[in-house]
Amino acid sequence: MNGIVIISCYSPFTGEPSQQSIAKSTIETIAKHISEVERQLPGYAVIIIGDFNGLHIQLSQYHQVVTKATRSTKIVDKCYTNISHS
Repeated sequence: MNGIVIISCYSPFTGEPSQQSIAKSTIETIAKHISEVERQLPGYAVIIIGDFNGLHIQLSQYHQVVTKATRSTKIVDKCYTNISHS
């Protein structure tokens, strides 16, 4: 590991069908920033934290650290990392 990058995210998406364009745009922006970090800083550990408000994002090279509900019965505050065994 060469270093650590921490990315903080906030999604205003509330799950309403009328906000699907916000959800799509947010996911695309997050993916773009992660790809840019990986391209510019290969070998760095990446930690992505934030309030995702029901936003469903798939990060194939990352695993989710938070496994218990953070608000009511939902996990909205998430932490993803590419650090193995974290």
